[in-house]
Amino acid sequence: MDAILEIATGMIGTAHHYYWGGQPTFWLYVGALFSTLEVIPIGFLIAYSLVIWRRSKLENELQKTLLTFILIAAFGGAVGVVAFGAGMINMPIINYYIHGSQGTMVHAHLAMPLAYGIPTVLMWVVAFYLSGGLSERWLRIFRFAGIIFAVGFYLQVILSLGLIMPKQFSVVLDEGYWYMKSLFPTDWEPGFWMRNDIIIHVWSRIFGDLVSAAAIALFITALLTGYLKIMRGR
Repeated sequence: MDAILEIATGMIGTAHHYYWGGQPTFWLYVGALFSTLEVIPIGFLIAYSLVIWRRSKLENELQKTLLTFILIAAFGGAVGVVAFGAGMINMPIINYYIHGSQGTMVHAHLAMPLAYGIPTVLMWVVAFYLSGGLSERWLRIFRFAGIIFAVGFYLQVILSLGLIMPKQFSVVLDEGYWYMKSLFPTDWEPGFWMRNDIIIHVWSRIFGDLVSAAAIALFITALLTGYLKIMRGR
């Protein structure tokens, strides 16, 4: 049931993009509604994971790794997909003013790498572990790297993207939608992206980038190590 709800709400929830592609306003409301309903399967996933974590003995490292990655993905989906996707930028009255702003980037930087990227990495981890390429020590490293990976993207939002978003919304209301994307709008006067505070916010993102990059380096190192071990075994 959870998988069916995830697919149904997720697939139909993307319909808000149809409006911005020139389709009738109807699709904006349909997409916003179904995106909001994604909170149901994601909530089930979080609750299910926590119950398993509490009731099971988690006797091996693979079980612990599976549940850790699932929780990272579920919370990333809750914040990135539901809160900032369905609850923020998909709401028609807000989306009309900030579509294509850094609000969209907040949604994307949490939903894509955490709700979808982390499960993809997990598939590789399971495949390599079952093939004998990864030891339990590497599984512990993967869990640590997964958490660091998520922290990096949350830092990007907290230090950079999430601070630019409300400022873009403010200038859209005062100056117009065009202004939030401006560099030098008139007479070569600095536009939105040339403001000193915005430049600081943009460069502050590097802290989150570096944290996530460190985690990605661990992922790659572990997978390469596992691959070479498997090939030597053959």
